[in-house]
Amino acid sequence: MKHRIRAFTLIELLVVIAIVALLLSILIPSLGKAKEKVKSTICKTHLRGLGQAITLYLEAYDGRAYYSANSNGFQWYNASGHYLNPDDGAAYWGVAYKDYAEDPDVFGCPSYAKVAELLYGADPDLAKQAGFALNQYFFRDPRAATGDPNRHNRKIAGMESPYQFIICQDHVEPRIEGNSGSGASDSEQDDMMYIPSGQRINLRHYRATAAGGRGERQDFYWGIFRHSKRNRALDQPAYAAERITQIDKNPNGQSNTLFLDTHVEGVPETTGYNIPWRWYSGYRN
Repeated sequence: MKHRIRAFTLIELLVVIAIVALLLSILIPSLGKAKEKVKSTICKTHLRGLGQAITLYLEAYDGRAYYSANSNGFQWYNASGHYLNPDDGAAYWGVAYKDYAEDPDVFGCPSYAKVAELLYGADPDLAKQAGFALNQYFFRDPRAATGDPNRHNRKIAGMESPYQFIICQDHVEPRIEGNSGSGASDSEQDDMMYIPSGQRINLRHYRATAAGGRGERQDFYWGIFRHSKRNRALDQPAYAAERITQIDKNPNGQSNTLFLDTHVEGVPETTGYNIPWRWYSGYRN
């Protein structure tokens, strides 16, 4: 006896397709979040490795960080494929410490690759080696006068509370300058997470004017607190005014941060109310 093979009806096929589509709509966001969580874990691991490399450098150079005042770019190599001089304006600050790291990848954050590729020209190997912002006060004493010979040759041993001093962190700027003069509130750059003197909010350089910022780099704000995001769309300038009162209670992301004692901590998105100047300056007051 021959058995007839029953075919699916059109309605049954449509039901199956609908179920598959529903399952994918549920799974894809979860997979995306899991992927970003892995990237954040890798980022923190890189920062710890970077901390070890910098510690070795400090031990070799009398406890003084490299003078990276002229280095403020993202590049590692010149047109000939050779490492840039760390004093080259286009050089990434990590070039100065590369010989003390086992793997150059520790100088980069995997979640920053797409931005870096735009700057590098879609070279994934280079893109892996960027993404952390160096705290300029790591090598420059913010209380030293302009003519002080040790202004850019700071002795790390003199830092107060090393577990609360930031070396570098997730950011979209390769070097965060803080104040450019010789005082705590002189010529503020509005690029660190503390609230500058006389202001009510941090990161004004990156915030929309509707949220009390300056607006020049508002399109790049998302890249500062780029890990553990609930929804990247919330970082769009169009939502800035609405979001500004919600940020501290309901942050959208965090910035992985390396401290001088080499521990790594994720700093949740903030308006700066909880970020003291000493985390960047190394001074308690």
